[in-house]
Amino acid sequence: MVSSELKVLKAVKEEGKATPAIVSTKTGFTPGYVNILFNSLIKGGYLTKTARGGYQLTAAGKKVFEKPEEKPKKKAKRKRKKRRKR
Repeated sequence: MVSSELKVLKAVKEEGKATPAIVSTKTGFTPGYVNILFNSLIKGGYLTKTARGGYQLTAAGKKVFEKPEEKPKKKAKRKRKKRRKR
């Protein structure tokens, strides 16, 4: 995913449901470029089109903004030094 797609997803997230005109205003991208990005994000499963020409995030789109779960850190094992035989 490229940074422009992330900007579009962020704008849609902030609005809840957004049109290309709203996203264009928020991001500074042209409406035509926003439509290209919307189509790319729909194909990727991050956005879905609503009945009134708006767009909203899918579950995959919402997951982009979730913090990754932290895995418990394992304690590092200390290596034992080998004793020299005399």
